[in-house]
Parts: sequence; C-alpha cells; structure tokens
Amino acid sequence: MRLGITVRVCANLDFEDALVTKLDLTESLQDLCSASKLVVVPVFDDRGATIKLYEALAAGGTVISTEVGCRAVGAPSEAIVGLDMIRAPEHAAETILRLLADDDERESLKRRGRDFIATQQSTVSYALAMNRVLLGVSEKRGRFVA
Repeated sequence: MRLGITVRVCANLDFEDALVTKLDLTESLQDLCSASKLVVVPVFDDRGATIKLYEALAAGGTVISTEVGCRAVGAPSEAIVGLDMIRAPEHAAETILRLLADDDERESLKRRGRDFIATQQSTVSYALAMNRVLLGVSEKRGRFVA
C-alpha cells in the first residue's frame, strides 16, 4: 500500500526538484525536519515507533502519520495529520500533495506540534505535572489512614 501512495505522489512531482530520502540514521533530526516540507512517519502499531513522532514534532516538523500513530502519542489532529494509508491510499496521497502546496497550513501544523510537545510532552511539563501530583499528595496526606 505504501507503494500506491508513493506512486500517486511521485506522479505529480517534478523529479528535477524533488528530493525524497529514506533514512536509517541522521546526525541532526532538527536540521532534517526544518529542511523538510513534510515528515512522514507511518506507525502501524503502538510499539516503539512513537518516539519518532515525538522527536519529529519536537524538532519542528510538519508531521504526517497514521491514525494509529496519532492515537499512540495522544496528539490532537491540529498538531499532527493522521491518515489511513492502508484503506485510503488515494486520500492519503491527496492530503500529502495538498500539504506540500500549502505553506500556511504546514506552518500552522508545525507551530501546534511544537506547542503540543512543549505543554504536554516535554521534560519540563512532565516535571511540573509530577510536582502538582506530589503537592496534592502531601497536602491531602493527613486525610488518609496509614
């Protein structure tokens, strides 16, 4: 099914200007994401691959994933695009093409993705949430019978 998406998207691209790269390792995810119009991270189960979504969002990428990937990271649809790449490859391809052509929508997705990470998934937001939990426990400690 991924081939169907690739063929559909590539049929509409000018190959002299297109740069599509499949990566195993990269020195700087930040540089890669900021240089890319879209970062496509398909996730077909919720084990392990979601860290790539968090990293791509934190690095400022306009992120496209699958519906499974979006649910796994808990990101709102305003921050990440979730596509059914198996059952609806043509719709996925059309969405990718639309995003490639729409600078404003890509920038809006980037901003909301960074906001999601900063407010929900960063080490600072996690520490603040844990602090609130511990303060709540210490304030209510006298109400519990040991």
